[in-house]
Amino acid sequence: DYSFVDKSMMRRMIDAGVMVEYVEFGGEIYGIAEGQLRMAMDSGCAVVVATPEGVTQVQKWSRANRVPVLSVYIGGEIGELILRVVERDSGVNRETLVRRIEGLVSREIHWGPNFTHLWHAMFNGFGPDTQDGVLHAVIRSVEGRLNRKLSAR
Repeated sequence: DYSFVDKSMMRRMIDAGVMVEYVEFGGEIYGIAEGQLRMAMDSGCAVVVATPEGVTQVQKWSRANRVPVLSVYIGGEIGELILRVVERDSGVNRETLVRRIEGLVSREIHWGPNFTHLWHAMFNGFGPDTQDGVLHAVIRSVEGRLNRKLSAR
């Protein structure tokens, strides 16, 4: 679930150290507070969607708190990513939308290949025609890693 707070509240949360990860992108600040993450973990499994910077922050938090983390990169087709931004941000002004798309094209499409050291597994080509196959491959990969970790104990 998403919780929305204004920028000044988000900055206070960052300064107070309650954010596990956060990033400024497209003029906004996104992130997850430790309390939200722990509540999700208490229900069994937490999924955090993050930038490479965010993944680094989550991994640092996980080491400090001895919480296992598995990071998976799922790369999308550029046309599908742009369409997702346009549909999601349809209520914002044109200038903001252009800035977000520029950020996507200049940064996000390079996250997979440029940050391979962060990912336990990588999957590319995510789009409407391939999403089921990619998600099943992600699930199989995660299950395999979890089974290997459990059998090693």
